Amino acid sequence: MKTLLRRFLCILLACIMIIPGKVSVSAATKSKPEVSYKRSNALGLVLKYQREQQSYLHFSRIKYTVMLRRTLQLKLNKRVKASYKSSDQRVVKVDRKGMITTKKKGVAVITARYRQRTCHAVIIVQSSKYTDDNALKIRQRQLSAAESIRTFSRSRKTVLLAGSSGFDRWTEAAKAFKGFNLINNAIGGSTAEQWLDYSKDLIYPYKPDAVLLFVGSNDINWSTDGEVCAEHICRLITEMHEKLGNDVPVFYVSMLKNQRRLRLWKEEARSNAYVKDFCRRTANTYYIDLVPLFLNKKGVPIRKYFSVDHLHPSRKGYQIFTKIIGRKFRKVMKGRKSGVYED
Repeated sequence: MKTLLRRFLCILLACIMIIPGKVSVSAATKSKPEVSYKRSNALGLVLKYQREQQSYLHFSRIKYTVMLRRTLQLKLNKRVKASYKSSDQRVVKVDRKGMITTKKKGVAVITARYRQRTCHAVIIVQSSKYTDDNALKIRQRQLSAAESIRTFSRSRKTVLLAGSSGFDRWTEAAKAFKGFNLINNAIGGSTAEQWLDYSKDLIYPYKPDAVLLFVGSNDINWSTDGEVCAEHICRLITEMHEKLGNDVPVFYVSMLKNQRRLRLWKEEARSNAYVKDFCRRTANTYYIDLVPLFLNKKGVPIRKYFSVDHLHPSRKGYQIFTKIIGRKFRKVMKGRKSGVYED
C-alpha cells in the first residue's frame, strides 16, 4: 500500500512539473509572432534604423510621411545604382530609381541594397483627406470663417490666408488688409502637400479675390527636400489659378531662416529659389521675400524678430509681416504687376 502511494505521489509531482513547462513554451511561442510592417509601430521602426545614418550607405531621411496617391523620390547619401524593395507593395511601390508611389494608408519599409550594403527608410502613408488632428482644426477653421463672413461687407473684396503656423499665429493680420474682408484659414503644422487636399475645403468654396500662402517649412522638416517641396507649392498655386481663375492674384511668402531649423535652411532656401522663379514666370503670381529683413549683416536670424521657440515670428516679427506684406498686397491690388517683391 505504501509503495502504491509513493508511486502515485511521484506521478502527481511529475505532472505538476511538466504542465507549467508546456504552458510556458506555448506562451513563449505565442508572444513572438512574426509581425508585418503594416502592423508595426512606425516609431519603433524609425528607432531601429536610426543608427544607419552613421553608416556608409543610408537614406537622406529615416522617416518619410507621404500622402495617399502621391509620388516621392527617395535619395541616398551616395550616388550609386542601388536596388530597391518595398516591404509591402500594397502600401508603397518603388521603382528601380527609388521613386515611390503610395497606394494604401499604412506603413512600409523601403530597403536599398548596393553590393553587400543595405539601408532602410520608413514610409508612413497617411489619408489623402485629413490627417491626425487636422480634421478638427479644419472644422474649427470652417466655423471661424463662417462667423467672419457674417460680418463681411458686400462692397469689399475678400482676401484669404492659407498655410501653416506662420499665418495661423498672425493675430493682427487684419491691419495689413484694411478695406478688405479677411479669412484666415491657416493651420499650424500643415504642409504644402496637405494643402493640395485642404484647399478643396478651405480655399475654393470661399471664392476669394486674392490668396496669400505661407507654407513649406513643415514639408522639409518632415520628409521632403527643397525641390519636392517647391513642386508641391507650385502645383498648389497652379491649381488655385485653375479653380479660382487666372485673374485672382496669388501671393507666396518666403520661408524664413530661423535658429530652430538651421539644419534645414539649405533645402528651404532651395525651395524659395524655385518658387521665386516660378512666380516670375507665372501671371498674377507674386513672391514676397521676407528673408533679408529677419537676418543681420552676417546672415544670422535676428533674435528679437522670433519668439522664444526660435521658430515662429515674435510680435516685432509680425509687425514686419503687417508692414511689408500689406504694402505689397495693396500695390498689386491697385494694378501693379511685378512678379517678385523684395524690400
